[in-house]
Amino acid sequence: MNARRVVLTADDYGYDPASAEVVLDLLQGGYVSATTVLAVSEYLDDVVQPLAALQARRDFGVGLHLATNSDRGREPWKPLSARALAGPDGTLPVDPSAAESLATADAMANEIAAQLARIEGTGLTVDRIDSHSGTVYGLHGGAGLTEVLTVCARSHLTFRLPRRSTPPCSVARFLSCCQMSTAGRSRPRTPPA
Repeated sequence: MNARRVVLTADDYGYDPASAEVVLDLLQGGYVSATTVLAVSEYLDDVVQPLAALQARRDFGVGLHLATNSDRGREPWKPLSARALAGPDGTLPVDPSAAESLATADAMANEIAAQLARIEGTGLTVDRIDSHSGTVYGLHGGAGLTEVLTVCARSHLTFRLPRRSTPPCSVARFLSCCQMSTAGRSRPRTPPA
């Protein structure tokens, strides 16, 4: 019988200093088993060292919380490499549909690489990628899913897909992307149960 594991993830690490402190407390207490980090956050440099120090002492998952859009009610984020993903003001759009409308395959590949490099450059070990606001799933017709699955396959990272939505690509293309992401590689490192 295959045992199922539940991974509790605290998303948006780096969103602001206060929430980063809460996530650290949750990880230290064992209340969550993973976190995903916002590489585009202006606060990341201020809050990443305690997370890296904790990861060096404890086994928990750390992922890239890939953001191609900004959030309402806060200072907008800037893309790390792909200016094509930015609106006229140079920032990532707030509306996920607008963000997807700017997403080309090349822009997404470049931005994924830049965000992943920023997180790994902090000393964190990344084992997964997921999508902030779901903008890389292609739910609004933009590019992203193939590009992120390609990076995950090459880097042996897991990727979280939505449970109940189907991207607007053909089922065959979607399944071929998923098979590509798992073919011929060992299982990724997983956080403790």
